[in-house]
Amino acid sequence: MKKNILTLVLAVTTVAMIAGCGKAQETASGNAEETAQTQETTGDNADGAEQEPEIADGNGNAAGAAQTQEPECAHEWVEATYAAPKTCKLCGETEGEPKQSYFDEHGVSVPDGPVNCIVDYIYYNLNDPETYCRVGDAVYTQTDCYAEPVDEEGYQNVYLTLTLALQPGCYYDAAENIEYLNFTASGVGVYDWYTGRKLPARSTSDDDAQEYAVTLDIDGVSYEVSYSMQISWEQGNWVYDETRNGTSSMTGTFQYVFRIPEGYDGLVCSVCPWREYEEPDTETVSGLDEAEYADLDPTDEETEEDKKIVEDTRYFRINRTEIPVREAEAGTEDET
Repeated sequence: MKKNILTLVLAVTTVAMIAGCGKAQETASGNAEETAQTQETTGDNADGAEQEPEIADGNGNAAGAAQTQEPECAHEWVEATYAAPKTCKLCGETEGEPKQSYFDEHGVSVPDGPVNCIVDYIYYNLNDPETYCRVGDAVYTQTDCYAEPVDEEGYQNVYLTLTLALQPGCYYDAAENIEYLNFTASGVGVYDWYTGRKLPARSTSDDDAQEYAVTLDIDGVSYEVSYSMQISWEQGNWVYDETRNGTSSMTGTFQYVFRIPEGYDGLVCSVCPWREYEEPDTETVSGLDEAEYADLDPTDEETEEDKKIVEDTRYFRINRTEIPVREAEAGTEDET
């Protein structure tokens, strides 16, 4: 009897275990299905469209996260000057390059002084200069250049001295009995490096002097520039060879005094060759009533010789680099 009861208890226990295992399997299966459904649902939009998974950026932010952007600058441009390119005055951004000077635009080399060069000049028979003329060497040498303070606030004087040695200065042809001379100098000019503006001047004959003033407009700033120039000539003794041909030296001294604003560094000295006789006009002042500029653009109407003279003209920047400053001597201010 006991055996039968034990067998019944074991049978009931076995059935309960079997029933329990079935329920566990069913529960596990149901959890798996729910998990799959959950994953399916999170990968789809509400309408069932598939979504791409979010990818984090390099800073760990999701691609969909809102990005902070700086507002774009509403530029207020200041046009380019000779010192700086086009620049926004709000943020400092720049565009392009600074403005080119007149000489840079034309591809003309303007080295810093001192002025030292040789160009052609003519010496001629005063009685018939168009027929009897010769070409020689004009040797220009800068012998002095310095600055000097003045009483007028914001200004200074710049002194420039050039010597011109004509080789030969005068010539005597014994066979033709012709004496060739030259007492006229018109090959030196002064310009503004930035704009190419020519300072007023006129031709000189023998010992002479001149004084002029001009207003230069550079980057919207007006610079009052004035100058005086005095030239003096000295002729050497005649020297004759065995055929009685003779030569003598001729030396001219150009003394310039420029009164310029402090900070202005645009003085340019030009030395022009002279290969054909031209009647000197010592009365007309060029560049005084109407602005004139360096002749760097030969026109089709000009002769080949005119174009060659333009090409062979030499320019030198006088006061871009630091020049010696000397204290004014007594009486110098009144003289200038």
